[in-house]
Amino acid sequence: MSSSFCSHSYAYVLFLKLSNNVGCVHRKLCFQKQSKAIATFSHQLKVFLNIQSCMSQSQPKSYTLPTKAPSWAKLTIALGSIITIYSFYEYFSSGGGVSGSALGFVYGLPILLLGFALQYAELAPATLETSDEARKKREYLATDVQKKLISDVTRYRYGNQAHLEQVWKSLGLVSRGKARPILKQVLERIDETSYRYELCLLLYSADSQVSLWEQKLERMNRFFGPNIVCRIQPIEEDQFWLVLESLQDSLNK
Repeated sequence: MSSSFCSHSYAYVLFLKLSNNVGCVHRKLCFQKQSKAIATFSHQLKVFLNIQSCMSQSQPKSYTLPTKAPSWAKLTIALGSIITIYSFYEYFSSGGGVSGSALGFVYGLPILLLGFALQYAELAPATLETSDEARKKREYLATDVQKKLISDVTRYRYGNQAHLEQVWKSLGLVSRGKARPILKQVLERIDETSYRYELCLLLYSADSQVSLWEQKLERMNRFFGPNIVCRIQPIEEDQFWLVLESLQDSLNK
């Protein structure tokens, strides 16, 4: 009986040790998951604050300017759908007659297919963050190049994989087979110190580091010039603000 009691005691002690070990492992895994979650949240918060640091210099009451350019893909799909549906309606309501509906089938389906093709090749416009003061002073403080950039990136484009694709290729910032820089946001502002107009482009470039862009600043000044000074405000290794500062007369502030 004593041997049985000892064996049961030994098993109980072993069970307690195993329970403690399992509990320690579980607590360690939970701590690692919590630490990883905290690190991820801290990184995301840092990125958000870095993005806001540039936007915080913009004027009060800033807002996102909606694009006025129409989407030809959506318009074409709508037109083709209306013609095609009306043709089907005419066909079935007339008992299978083709006199009025044939013309609709001939034009409606090709227009609908053209709309889907345009939608596949469509590049949505970038969002423009602005303010009343920035929009007003853009007329006489912004250079023609800055105005053209805003016009180009805030409308629908077709056949391009990214905004300003040809610009980055001309500057040697896109290599063959590499991902193109992605324009995520556009911000226009008036600098609170110099009262100069600034156009800021939020870019994501997975295959080119910020250091490469910094090496191209002099070339960018010539490319976007005259009267333009470019600078980089890094956020991460692959995400940054490209700021185009206008040097035009700012006396009318």
